[in-house]
Amino acid sequence: MKKQIILMAALALTLTACGQEAEKTVDAGKAAVEAGKAVVEKGKSVVESGEKAVEKVKEVVAPKTEAPVAEKTAGGVDGKTVYSACAGCHGADGKTKALSVSPIIAGQSKDDLVMKIKGYKDGSYGGAMKTTMAPLVTNLTDDQIAAVAEYISGL
Repeated sequence: MKKQIILMAALALTLTACGQEAEKTVDAGKAAVEAGKAVVEKGKSVVESGEKAVEKVKEVVAPKTEAPVAEKTAGGVDGKTVYSACAGCHGADGKTKALSVSPIIAGQSKDDLVMKIKGYKDGSYGGAMKTTMAPLVTNLTDDQIAAVAEYISGL
């Protein structure tokens, strides 16, 4: 009987201790949940601030909606439009050595450019580049050649 009483007392103490530990664990869990909620709220605030900042940057960096000035010659041809076919090799700014061989074309005089383009077209100019350029300029009109030459000379 003594053994049973001692065993029951030990069991009662163990269960009481477990209950206290469980209570502490529940309290710690509640505190963790509250802390988590606070972090989530702070995160939402940071995201909202970030989104507002992104919108501000977009406003500042956004391209202007003004129409670009057309590069037209007296013949009404837009040199910039004609040049768009050239930009793949010569670069948008005309400062790329096409195929790592040709000279930089930006800033050359209009007259020199007209002479060179017409020479590519009729086969009288171009050396090794002649065979590359000829098919690209064959269908250009004199007005298109003048317009693109004027555009390139201004780059």
